[in-house]
Amino acid sequence: MVHPIRREDGTAGPGMPPRARDVSSAAVPALDVRDASRTFGRVRALEAVSLTMEEGEFVAVLGPSGCGKSTLLRLVAGLGPCDPGGGIAVFGERVAKPSPHVGVVFQTYNLLPWLTVSANLRLAAEIRGIARPVIEERVRAMLQVLGLADFAACHPHELSGGMRQRVALGQTLIVQPKLLLLDEPFGALDALTRDRLNVELLRLCEANRQTVLLVTHSIDEAVLLADRVLVMSARPGRIVEDLRIELPRPRDPRETRMLPAYAEYITHLGRLMGVI
Repeated sequence: MVHPIRREDGTAGPGMPPRARDVSSAAVPALDVRDASRTFGRVRALEAVSLTMEEGEFVAVLGPSGCGKSTLLRLVAGLGPCDPGGGIAVFGERVAKPSPHVGVVFQTYNLLPWLTVSANLRLAAEIRGIARPVIEERVRAMLQVLGLADFAACHPHELSGGMRQRVALGQTLIVQPKLLLLDEPFGALDALTRDRLNVELLRLCEANRQTVLLVTHSIDEAVLLADRVLVMSARPGRIVEDLRIELPRPRDPRETRMLPAYAEYITHLGRLMGVI
């Protein structure tokens, strides 16, 4: 039996106390996806996907390989159009192209090998036309936050895989996006490095109340990080479950994984995805 959860309409589920009314509930959603479908030739990748996110919410998307998770992320990022009849809005603005309010971190980091860590961090902010004094201040702060202050003058080939991925994350965070999209950014890393970076991601997002949409194959990662977990079906991808994760924040990974509720969420999602 899964741990009692709160219904998505905001009412208390079995065993849950009533939640105080959120005065921001009438505000424009951070993300509003309505009947988004995507077809490539004869292949239907997504089928009428709808979801909303509030500002400051962390939502993870789980699903089998090829179900359209990354396609959904690319549509939100403005890197491709929905099929006719669907639409996406970010903070009330319809998505038709990449937005300056949206930052994306992909699984493969795209660092320029001839630039140092500092220069790579600075690059996205320079492209956005942010003032140089502001950039320099943000770069200094970001190097400290990422634990890379001692490697500012190093080039990508001198860094470990985990350090390169931290730089890629920093490139996006330095422009201070209102919505952060993460497409399995730590998927290619070993389990220990991935766990350490998840701790850093938790800390950064909780400190800044960052709005995040994460695509992942890891049930553990989804439950540890997210406020809600969306589960997608096999292709064409549809959302078949929207599960609110009622675990306390801030979340210390070691303490969180010891909670009975955490194990119940893992079991429930594992069964839903057919891995248990």
